[in-house]
This record gives sequence, C-alpha cells and structure tokens, in this order.
Amino acid sequence: MSDYKPNPNTGTLTKNTKKTEDKHPDVRGEIFVSRQLLDLLMNEPGDLVEIKLAAWTKVSKAGNKYLSLQASAPYKKEQPKESSDAQDEDIPF
Repeated sequence: MSDYKPNPNTGTLTKNTKKTEDKHPDVRGEIFVSRQLLDLLMNEPGDLVEIKLAAWTKVSKAGNKYLSLQASAPYKKEQPKESSDAQDEDIPF
C-alpha cells in the first residue's frame, strides 16, 4: 500500500486508457477537496455551487502526460466598508 497523501484541493486528469467507445470519457481522474473548502461552499446560497479549477499539463515519471488540478472557491471582491454617521460627526467642517 502506498504512503501517498494528496495535497488538499488538488487532483489529476489522465488519458482514459480503457476508452473503447465514443461515449466514454477522453480523460478520467479525481480531486481531493478539503472539508474546510466543502464547508465554505456549503454555506453559499442557491442550489448550485461554483468551484474554480486551475490545471497544469505535466509529465509523469513514466513519461505520460496528465493534467494537475487545483480547486478553490470563487474569488469574491470585498465590499467597501460603509462609513458610519458617527465618524462623519467628528469632522469639523
């Protein structure tokens, strides 16, 4: 048994060597999503949750090309803080 432990929110896609029909996928793989990211995504509103993926083309030690994946929550632009009326009252003009 291997001692391999994947990094959180990463995965791979490799060529499907068992493809025998057009309806079979061209690539197959897996992704290991951390519970922390899952919890964050579960708190998003709506029935669908967006997961951003990034991929890099790599070559295995055996010389096979594959895609290395990274998953993350969508980037959210921070909302500007609203100034309070109390702060405006301190301004002398």
